[in-house]
Amino acid sequence: MADLSVVSSYDVKLTSDCVEWSAAQEHSVLACASYQLDKTTRTRIGELRLYRFSNEGNQDGEHCPEKNLGTEHLGLIKSVDSAGIFDIKFSSLQENRARLLASATASGHCDIYPFSGSESIPGDPIKLNLLENEQDEAYCLSVDWNDRKNSQNALKVAVSLSNGYISVLEIRDGADAEVVNSFFAHEYPYLDAGAEAWITSFDCWNPNVLYSGADDSKLKVWDLNAGIQKPVLVNSTSHSAGVCSMQTSVHEEHLLVTGSYDNCIRLWDKRNLRCPTNNPYDVGGGVWRLKFHPHAEKKNLLLAACMRSGFRIFDISSTFKSESNAISLVSCYNNGLDDGKWESLAYGVDWIIPDREKTSEDFVAGASFYDHTLRLFKCEISSRGA
Repeated sequence: MADLSVVSSYDVKLTSDCVEWSAAQEHSVLACASYQLDKTTRTRIGELRLYRFSNEGNQDGEHCPEKNLGTEHLGLIKSVDSAGIFDIKFSSLQENRARLLASATASGHCDIYPFSGSESIPGDPIKLNLLENEQDEAYCLSVDWNDRKNSQNALKVAVSLSNGYISVLEIRDGADAEVVNSFFAHEYPYLDAGAEAWITSFDCWNPNVLYSGADDSKLKVWDLNAGIQKPVLVNSTSHSAGVCSMQTSVHEEHLLVTGSYDNCIRLWDKRNLRCPTNNPYDVGGGVWRLKFHPHAEKKNLLLAACMRSGFRIFDISSTFKSESNAISLVSCYNNGLDDGKWESLAYGVDWIIPDREKTSEDFVAGASFYDHTLRLFKCEISSRGA
């Protein structure tokens, strides 16, 4: 096993919890977002920071990293004040459609930032209030687009909330958005209260299918065409704590992965969600984010932000061969500490895939919470087993 190698790190000032990469030739951009409780005003504040990746040495003057161990670095393009942010996602970059960034905020709004053409700087956001009345105090917790694999005529973003609701928004002409679905998805048994819906995710092979996971420890499947009065499937027995991360694979049609506060990663065949295909893999910390590698030749690599167990990369190639022990650890960063001992909490993580004409290497960006640090890692892992 190899450690993820830190090549540069950045103090982002506020406690950071989200990282997302969007590739766009000369206008690729990395977004890092933060959420912090202001103890004086008791308000939840945040910031959206946009960076440009470079492997040609640091030319950014005042934006030099605090720690730079190589030529690769991130240059700050722009920062935008916001309410506290729990999640961010880029829409796919499609011809004749502007790139969009959705942000789930602590104010109960989903903010959608438009990027003109392929530019790296966003315009003013569309702000959609997803709370029914001003007295509600729910937060937006996660967002996901329906175009991660294929372009969609009806571009939609799903948003999960802390009151147990899920909303689906449709983008109108790139300049406006409308709530087309809103439904009560998760609740605490016997409490008559909504459970925090930590995560929602579209099936990238079927944009009418939506998955959700929550603090009630349940995984649910929703068919937007069939109606949202009730889920088409509920798994309430496999997770022993809240379900807080999930993603479907763009390269394997029937593959779903989930992560939980019970410290375990589970792989699923979507055709049978009664039980996972692997024995739950304990990573030693809550599994807050999961990202499959975007390239087909490395479809066996799974990236995870594991809270007190840091940032990790797993090889899941054996799951393609129907083997039961389907996950193995191949690389990690835990700030030199034992599993489960990093109090700063690894929250945001994503792959950075640079221009292949300039480098064949992959990188990883990771945001840790209490030390408010964004790190850039070099990832030297082959696609063995794929």
